[in-house]
Amino acid sequence: MDIRSLADLTTADERSQRFTPLGFAPGSRILTPEVAAQHIQRTVATDLAPSVPDTVRKSLDRVRSVHVHGLFDYELFTAASDLALLYLQQAFAERFVAYYQHTIPLVDDKG
Repeated sequence: MDIRSLADLTTADERSQRFTPLGFAPGSRILTPEVAAQHIQRTVATDLAPSVPDTVRKSLDRVRSVHVHGLFDYELFTAASDLALLYLQQAFAERFVAYYQHTIPLVDDKG
């Protein structure tokens, strides 16, 4: 592992600056780091219904944070994608358990 300086760690990854509101721009780096930061944050800026449990809300905040830090390390977009799948699984699981009022009925083939 290469030890990078603080300046290196806080410099926008050039690959992150190629994603524009119109899609990927492979030919040139179009967005400035500031504009890229705004765009990346807007892509995950969503509101959740008030009924969403706090645990699910915090998990989504974690996904958003990792995604936004993709500005500095492009590989974090992949990590955010993986976390998003876990977030969805958690949301479905919590909804499932709440639907059955925290007592999930187990039924075998004999009823």
